[in-house]
Amino acid sequence: MTMLLQLSSDLVPWWPWGAEALEEAQRLGKLVLVFLEYPGCYWGGVMAGESFCDPYIADLMDRHYVCIRVDKEEHPALDALFLEVLPMLGEPAGWPITLFCLPDGRPFFGGTYFPKEEAGSRVPFPQLLMRVREYFLKTPQDFIDNAAAIVQNLEHNSLPLSPGRKVSNETLFAAATGFLERMDPEHGGLGTAPKFPCSRLLQFLLALAELPDCPQELAQKSTQAALKTLDAMANGGLYDAVQGGFFRYTNDRAWQQPHPEKRLYDQGLLLEAYAKGFERTANPRYAEVMWGTIAQNELLEAPRVLLSWHCVWILGLCAAAKALERPELHAQASLLADALWERMQAASDLKPLAYPGQLGAGYALLDDYALFAQALWTLGQKPRATQLINTALERFHDPHRPGYFLTQKEHPLLPVRKKIWTEAALPCGQSSLLYVLTLAQHPAATPLLEAYPHLEYVPSALLAVVLGVHWGLGRRQVK
Repeated sequence: MTMLLQLSSDLVPWWPWGAEALEEAQRLGKLVLVFLEYPGCYWGGVMAGESFCDPYIADLMDRHYVCIRVDKEEHPALDALFLEVLPMLGEPAGWPITLFCLPDGRPFFGGTYFPKEEAGSRVPFPQLLMRVREYFLKTPQDFIDNAAAIVQNLEHNSLPLSPGRKVSNETLFAAATGFLERMDPEHGGLGTAPKFPCSRLLQFLLALAELPDCPQELAQKSTQAALKTLDAMANGGLYDAVQGGFFRYTNDRAWQQPHPEKRLYDQGLLLEAYAKGFERTANPRYAEVMWGTIAQNELLEAPRVLLSWHCVWILGLCAAAKALERPELHAQASLLADALWERMQAASDLKPLAYPGQLGAGYALLDDYALFAQALWTLGQKPRATQLINTALERFHDPHRPGYFLTQKEHPLLPVRKKIWTEAALPCGQSSLLYVLTLAQHPAATPLLEAYPHLEYVPSALLAVVLGVHWGLGRRQVK
């Protein structure tokens, strides 16, 4: 049973995601209602308090649906799929995710938070429960067709480019120019509100400016935009001046109103960004921020260990160790990597998640393999990294098209086995694999890069290209 279900005190008889729940839905001829969130999800907690603790609503859910509650951190592949579904339904991506699905688990309608009572344009949740059921009883084929269209779109979004596309320095310069046009000229960063840190973009802009062939004006603008953002985040509310570390985002454009939630991956990504900024400027404020972030994270005391998050943290520690010239940070990262290597493997298979006092469990994704390989390679543990690279190339390979699947063949119960090419809060597995393949000078890097769709919008993938240029690698694709 998931941690969310163990901690749940509401009135809904939830099922965990799995074959048993879907078999029950098909046996009873019921639709499936999936509620996906994470521990500490604010709007998930609001919806649980309003609706799932209401006897009438809980009874509606139980009588007419098989209700499944999913912890996104225990099912990241499902989370990635359902996040991609939301825009297809005209909804912004975010949590919680509330999806109505056919009995076989294919989604056809949904959204994020639904209020108990009427609020603006949002349909009250109890009315929505009744409307969806009634419509399904009258015209089930409409829902079946909608689910089929969503699955088709998910499959289409996995497609790579046709082989043979060449990437040049001009590709990098055009990508940087596009990002600079969208950055906030006053406060830095991307977008307005809520505003999230764009750590890998800042690293890309700073790395690009160091390329010998980068036009002087572009190098200057890239550096200024990156440093403005680093300064604004460090001196605003995104950085926790009391306890250290960074909040997930701010509710305003000027980085002043933090959302009171922190994630380990943000700490690692921002450590890398500030390390790069410190190497360029020797700004003592950046060093203060790095030390404050390091001091805030007592990693192995966390309620659960998520492999990909800890790998990003290791990369952040390595970057800080290099920038600050503090080898003890590198040693700390190495100890953590050793602990993960021992704990997160079982039966020669990598595991993505572990609870206190337990070994790792679950099905590792491409993200886990690629980020762990990158962390190990950065630490100098190349035999271990090579082992993970080779395993990833074998288990996630598509025999028919370029690119690598998010999940292994053995991964259970997903509507689509797909590839993820774009980034969210974490670098995606595809871009992380491209980076570590470039780092290792592996021949598989070139066909993956040539097939990468929308490369100009994926900072982690662009960083891999910059790395190849710096090291004189991949002359087939970078000229």
